[in-house]
Amino acid sequence: MASVFLYLLSLLLFPLFSSAQTYRNVTLGTSLSTNDKNPYWASPSGEFAFGFYPIQDVFVLAIWYEKIAVESIIWTANGGNTVESGSKIELTSDGVLSLSTPNGTQIWKVESMDSIGVTSAAMLDTGNFVLSSDESAIKWASFDIPTDTIVPTQILNPLGKLSARLTQNHYSQGRFELILQGDGNLVLYQKARPTEDNYDGYWDTATTNGSQLIFNQSGYIYLSLGSTNTNRISLTPTTQVSPREFYPDETLDPQRNVLELETVGFEIALELLLVIEKLVYHLVNALELEK
Repeated sequence: MASVFLYLLSLLLFPLFSSAQTYRNVTLGTSLSTNDKNPYWASPSGEFAFGFYPIQDVFVLAIWYEKIAVESIIWTANGGNTVESGSKIELTSDGVLSLSTPNGTQIWKVESMDSIGVTSAAMLDTGNFVLSSDESAIKWASFDIPTDTIVPTQILNPLGKLSARLTQNHYSQGRFELILQGDGNLVLYQKARPTEDNYDGYWDTATTNGSQLIFNQSGYIYLSLGSTNTNRISLTPTTQVSPREFYPDETLDPQRNVLELETVGFEIALELLLVIEKLVYHLVNALELEK
């Protein structure tokens, strides 16, 4: 079963070109509303955006690939819960990133360990949204608290986890969770909601010294063992699956990669063909470029 799981992950991976972490600062006191013409802050290249993503007649505060025409959200705030038209996100004068309803009620916030030192925010070209100080020291980063997706250059540290969304269009936590446990084992669980209890893990690396799950710039995922990063367990095959086998378009952009924990589990053999179909469909649609 583990080999099938890793093969399915490989369908989402292919080589990546590196991109510089350049900044376009969001200053204190700046805000966005769902009513704005462009209700988001873009990265310098325009590749990523942080802001309000429309879902029918409501919005989710999220990070997404802005240059891809189909839904390509890689991170959500506020537990993935939607907000109404007229809601606002603001980087307050005291360095707090605050989400409020149309009537001004705060429903979610990011307050760094030292919010007094926060002087700006920025959407980076890596897909990481950060709060920073005058010295460009990062006080908070979305990469440190992933939701259901990680992207190249992102690392999952001990106790870090990916939680599949509830449904394709509902971004709250669903039934499946991938976690790097404190004992060094990378485990895929089915969760009991809303109790948060784990059923028995149905896939794991059987490791006791896993230190980081790393998604590198070349599109490979591996579990680093120990503290030196010299020993590792590869979670992607040495010969990767070419996306052109599924999407033979000459305009295919090789820089847009994701590893997403899907809403469907892999533990039931009868579901495997449906899972493969779902992942291939996700790959094809995630790579469709804006015409």
